[in-house]
Amino acid sequence: MTTNSKNSFVLSTTSYRGGVGKSMIALNLAHALARLDKKILLVEADFLAPSLEFLLSDITAKKGTWNDYLLGEVEWQRITITYRDFEVIMTKSDDDRIFERFHDRDTWRDQFSKQITTFLRQATGKYDLVIFDNQAGKFLSTLTHAFYSDYLITVLRPNLEDVKGTLHFVDLIQADFYLIWNFFLPSLKSHVKQWETSFQQVATFQGVLGTLPFDEATALQRWVEGKAIMEGTPFEREIMNAANKLLSFLTR
Repeated sequence: MTTNSKNSFVLSTTSYRGGVGKSMIALNLAHALARLDKKILLVEADFLAPSLEFLLSDITAKKGTWNDYLLGEVEWQRITITYRDFEVIMTKSDDDRIFERFHDRDTWRDQFSKQITTFLRQATGKYDLVIFDNQAGKFLSTLTHAFYSDYLITVLRPNLEDVKGTLHFVDLIQADFYLIWNFFLPSLKSHVKQWETSFQQVATFQGVLGTLPFDEATALQRWVEGKAIMEGTPFEREIMNAANKLLSFLTR
């Protein structure tokens, strides 16, 4: 529900629960889309457990964070950081200024929503895609960023708990969404196909972008080494496929 220009889109990565690899996917998807000649801005919008400050340990948010922008203390253009071939806005963890307002509906409806609207009105003229990497679950922050997005990219693991929880989650948000299955094993293919029929019954379902391979050991090792971009791995190949599929959906 953004004020985007004709050729610009706003996406939100979301998940029913944490630990499904959402931030790693958001980061690598931003990189893949940039390699497809798209101008990308990735915004960390997770205030409880932000991951970019760990995944991107080689850069720091010296000029400010998304927190500072929402609070009206800095212009968003000053806090963008170039990483590889795309741009990033970081979020500060353990920020009491945000936590004091975390469950305040009036703040999110009025002050923070106004800031997000201003940001999108300006940023969607500069970038092809703006991607919010949101908190897992149904927090006000996630619901607000999702409201201003054209599409959600919802990440889940291939198991019944995630399927049922995600179905409830997307039904609550009522936004157009794509699915990405993470930690996928070939032996689960028949189950995933069956579960996908449940999502096909949801009116806002737009399609499946990909099934990312179960490669947790490689992901963990790269996380430890500070190498968040999964170059030269099956994960990277599937993310690139997902990026191509996403662009074909958006331009159809």
